Amino acid sequence: MPGLLDLGAGEVIQFQRTASFIVPRILGFKIPRIFQLIMKIYPFAFIARGFFWVVQESLFLGIGYHHSFWNIFLAKFAHWHRTSTVKDSVLKEKLKPDERSRFGCKRVIISTGKKL
Repeated sequence: MPGLLDLGAGEVIQFQRTASFIVPRILGFKIPRIFQLIMKIYPFAFIARGFFWVVQESLFLGIGYHHSFWNIFLAKFAHWHRTSTVKDSVLKEKLKPDERSRFGCKRVIISTGKKL
């Protein structure tokens, strides 16, 4: 959405039924050239993709349960990010996810880093 404003759109209106959790972009670094070269070699790329898949799937086990440590931690992290980034109290309240929803039940939105 912010890209549309950068392209010169005068106004962008986004409709949203319920608010989602918003987290900051953490992995905003460039992938080192040496790592890119190593990933071109077949076994290393296969092993690395398998490793990342296992890590991401194991995170679901921690997030998938409503009262798990990771679910509560990530929900509080998203709450902190929303309250520290959004200054307008009305917008802050509109962006607040439902109290009954758990982290990960809807698509998690990754922030662009712009202050609102």
